[in-house]
Amino acid sequence: MNKKSDLKDDQMLRIARIVAIQSAAGAYVEVEHDTQLSIERGVIWQIHAIEFGSNLIVDTFDFTIAQNQAEWNKFQITRESCSETVNLNDSSLVTNFQEQLVRSVTIGTDAGPLWYYLERPKRIVYPVPYPFAGQNIYFGFDSTNDAALTVTARIFYTTKTVTDKYFFRVAQSLLS
Repeated sequence: MNKKSDLKDDQMLRIARIVAIQSAAGAYVEVEHDTQLSIERGVIWQIHAIEFGSNLIVDTFDFTIAQNQAEWNKFQITRESCSETVNLNDSSLVTNFQEQLVRSVTIGTDAGPLWYYLERPKRIVYPVPYPFAGQNIYFGFDSTNDAALTVTARIFYTTKTVTDKYFFRVAQSLLS
């Protein structure tokens, strides 16, 4: 087994923990996280996985929602600061996640059935690490919940020293 001193930076998995607190329903919250990366140093993050929150769906949704209505939580990680949750085709989006509880319309009963919808799993794993070279990364959250919520994002990454040629290729691929 390798001693800690024998491990290279790209072999050590690190975790960036980001916490966001939403105080009112429908208020988009964004937290900026300093990656401590710089172009001059030639170091990038290789993101292996991103994990959002924990048991929000069970603890925060009001199961007495009206028919044909929904409650949702939306999470996102972006490369640039945003004023709201963005669409999948937004160039700054690294990844996002949505969970939703929907009450269907009434069909011969007092209230329609509840449907729990997950857009993705809460942990997104990249089989090929996602290269990230920005000085800051942003965690955004929005919800219909009335209560104050504390949500988290964890980014699992390794660092890698890169040459100017590699850095240019990564930057070029992210812009196209």
